Amino acid sequence: MGFGIYIHIPFCKQKCFYCDFASTAKKVDETLYEQYINALCQEITMYQALFPDICIDTIYFGGGTPSILPPDLIIRALNIVKANFALNSDIEITLEANPGTVDEQKLQYLYQNGINRLSFGVQAVQNDLLQKIGRIHTIKEAEMAIEMAQKIGFKNISMDLMYGLPGQTLEMLKEAVSWAVNKNIQHISIYGLQIEENTVFGRLYDQGKLILPSEDESEMMYDYLTEQLPKYNYNRYEISNFAKIGYESRHNLAYWQDKFYLGLGAGAHGYYNQKRVQNPFDIDEYIKKYEQKTKDKFKPKEGFKLFYLPSRGFCEIGTTKDNSMLMIYQMCGDGKFWRDFATVFAQMLEIKKLGTICIRENIKAYIRFWGYKITKKEPFNDGSFIYYAENKEGKKARISPVHMHDDITRISYYVTWDI
Repeated sequence: MGFGIYIHIPFCKQKCFYCDFASTAKKVDETLYEQYINALCQEITMYQALFPDICIDTIYFGGGTPSILPPDLIIRALNIVKANFALNSDIEITLEANPGTVDEQKLQYLYQNGINRLSFGVQAVQNDLLQKIGRIHTIKEAEMAIEMAQKIGFKNISMDLMYGLPGQTLEMLKEAVSWAVNKNIQHISIYGLQIEENTVFGRLYDQGKLILPSEDESEMMYDYLTEQLPKYNYNRYEISNFAKIGYESRHNLAYWQDKFYLGLGAGAHGYYNQKRVQNPFDIDEYIKKYEQKTKDKFKPKEGFKLFYLPSRGFCEIGTTKDNSMLMIYQMCGDGKFWRDFATVFAQMLEIKKLGTICIRENIKAYIRFWGYKITKKEPFNDGSFIYYAENKEGKKARISPVHMHDDITRISYYVTWDI
């Protein structure tokens, strides 16, 4: 069964004046970002136990401002999804981005690691109007972000535009449309301003201090958008969305088609088994909830962290004292999964080697357990052998015999895996 996944990133640099989404603009220590992603990864693995056989058609990182996070944290969450679920071969993976929070290096990293669709929140093309609505970017930054993304290789880019904004005229909206359709993007979303409680605009409106276009003016803006965008081959396929043929947002369509999706992260909504679910919005509460789920009666070795994932078993991960190698102990369950899981950590730490101890004599079965095949063996000085192995991706491993537990008759193996 095909599912979508919505992943909520609730952090912003500044809260837009109209926004009532589940997000926070409080200044936070970046360690909170990491704690949040760790909790998110635990939630992902929890859902794997509930839905072990589903195939993921779309993944959508929304917010908040997902692009405010260091890109390796975004990719860590994406890699955990990949490790836990089957993915459609043409999966759509979208990241919402504020043009003021990206640069070429960040976009390059995201593109190289699987993000294949970007949604830029542009909203308007006049800098004074952007400031009036609380946006942190300039129109120049928006232009640069789109150009960088296209240069890097993104071929599916969306842009948000808004109408009915304070101080906005029809001529200003026409300028925005002209600007947008000349950027050679594939998708445009349009949103009329809604005044929500507990927002800056909501408070100003209640105080009579917010001057908005008249209802007739807003209707003219809406009519202009719906009439003009199709002239530039942006076909309307949903209330607020226009796309060139073949570039409709599959994730958005899934909502309208009543398809199931998992909602991950603080405040996220999900829909499956004919019911809707929602996570608590409080970020600290969300983190504590999933930290608690990882606790177990087993105590990990000093300097190691114990992981338990439903249907995957236990694994301890730590580094050697000189940080030259990531070590894994007590594997059980899906060996290939645990190796991929540990590889994510090693890559984040810029460690090039992965090490394990195999307390088994049947080394061939153990290597197959990790998705490898022995390609060569050489005699060792005590009558045993050194083995060499390789997986389908061409990654290599070296398996050396060791004696353990003060029993020279009991041979185990020390395995070094290339990442």
